Amino acid sequence: MIYIHIGLQKTGTTSLQYVLEKMNLLKHPLDKSRYTNSKEKEFYSSGNQKIFRYSKKNKLKKSYFEDKSNKNVIISCENFTNPYDKLRGLKNLLSFLTSNNLNFILICTLRDFDDFSKSLYIEQVTNSIACEMRTFQSYKKSLKKHLNNLENILSLYPTKIFHYDKNINQNIINFILNKRTFNEILFHNYKNKKISVDFDAVERLAIKNRYLGWLPKYRKDLRMKYKNNNVNPKLHYTFLSFLRSYKRLIFN
Repeated sequence: MIYIHIGLQKTGTTSLQYVLEKMNLLKHPLDKSRYTNSKEKEFYSSGNQKIFRYSKKNKLKKSYFEDKSNKNVIISCENFTNPYDKLRGLKNLLSFLTSNNLNFILICTLRDFDDFSKSLYIEQVTNSIACEMRTFQSYKKSLKKHLNNLENILSLYPTKIFHYDKNINQNIINFILNKRTFNEILFHNYKNKKISVDFDAVERLAIKNRYLGWLPKYRKDLRMKYKNNNVNPKLHYTFLSFLRSYKRLIFN
């Protein structure tokens, strides 16, 4: 059986992938050698990004889903449900699996929509993932449409739905291992760097991203600050004041 965990994002996916890798259960973990420093390796080390990239490009091979040493293959990548991929990678993956008659089950974790949308918005703005980011209200509207499209896809394939809570990852691993015991201490060893920011300030940072997000150095610096829990959107008041003054000079 092929177990494919597809997220959602902000539902404990990184900690789950950390434990799966430590237990040597994760198929094709990301090759960390392509990154030049330890911070980049840490930032990009989670999950099966390789499988996701091949899915997007329609370059999957049957061997990616075979493991002679194990009856089960476990794959985890939350980017399959990332709104900015528009489910293209997931659709290609499902088409490949069904056309090759491979037995699989999708695993998806859902979270209260208000909590999920706010958490994902904060991450994507402060991490400069999407520099064309809209206001939070318009973002919620597009995210709702995305989740409806995802629900329609999942209804067509074997899917196990979990609901986000403090025990979510233990529950997922119990399901995969048919309730065999595993080392729960691994979860306690995983340290998640949570970022606490003023949400109004996050929306102001989204405006800055629209103007400077096309600069590679700006995006890289913001990602590193995000990873090191050093993003402070309140520092961007001065920049926004400059934008307002510039707009008045040009358009008034």
